[in-house]
Amino acid sequence: MSDLTDIHAAQQEKFDTRDFNLGAVRLDHYEKLRFGPWCPYWSTYSFVATRVEPGKRLLVVGSGYGRDAVIYANLGFDVDGIDISLKCVETSRELAHRFDLTKRARFHQQPAEQLEFADATFDGVVGVNVIHHVDTQSCINEVHRVLKPGGWAIFKEPRLTPLRDKFRNSPPVTWILPKGVKSLATGSMHFEDAPGEKNLDGTDFRIMRETFGNLKVTRFHVIAKLSSFFGRRPTLERWDHQMFKVLPFMRWFGDQMTLEVHKQA
Repeated sequence: MSDLTDIHAAQQEKFDTRDFNLGAVRLDHYEKLRFGPWCPYWSTYSFVATRVEPGKRLLVVGSGYGRDAVIYANLGFDVDGIDISLKCVETSRELAHRFDLTKRARFHQQPAEQLEFADATFDGVVGVNVIHHVDTQSCINEVHRVLKPGGWAIFKEPRLTPLRDKFRNSPPVTWILPKGVKSLATGSMHFEDAPGEKNLDGTDFRIMRETFGNLKVTRFHVIAKLSSFFGRRPTLERWDHQMFKVLPFMRWFGDQMTLEVHKQA
């Protein structure tokens, strides 16, 4: 690839240097007990899985190491996955071969802002934690362009929550849970923010709404944010799910979300 921006180069390096265990991938990943409507990742998967039809083409933007793309191919979609990282693309192809899905799952090294597909190619588009890595306007324009009339797109993304983010990035929280090192509470890794990364805010919502003429936002993770300190995220997500039934306005404080749009027929 040529003409990479500094942001593209940073993202490429970030994912090219990570390790991924292909042996841990299961096609029934989202059937594990920890998943359900309380989880934004499962909710994204469920939205896509209920729209499987023979011959339907699906684009996975920011496909990473290929797990979700291969899962969708196994469900019956004809899948193309794109990612900025060559290591991710090569690993994804290996994963598709491992599950004998190379005919239905293809992977390409492309930036999300410059898709190398013809207009109106795909019936659906899905992306998980990708828009906050890229230029929103360019990415959404490209997603709209490659979707067929009547097509849909869904993304799972982090949302800007100014008060919580200020608290998260200030002492003494950063002493206990610093970025770029393992959490002293849970042992999990918290990576440094890469150049160009941001949590989505009203500007990003406006871009999506103006481009498609519609946008449905569903928020998650209020109590579940405590999992950074205590672990047990599935349990805390379930608590959120029950709280939202009684106090639906509390979703407004969630910092994870799914964003659903539809291209006019």
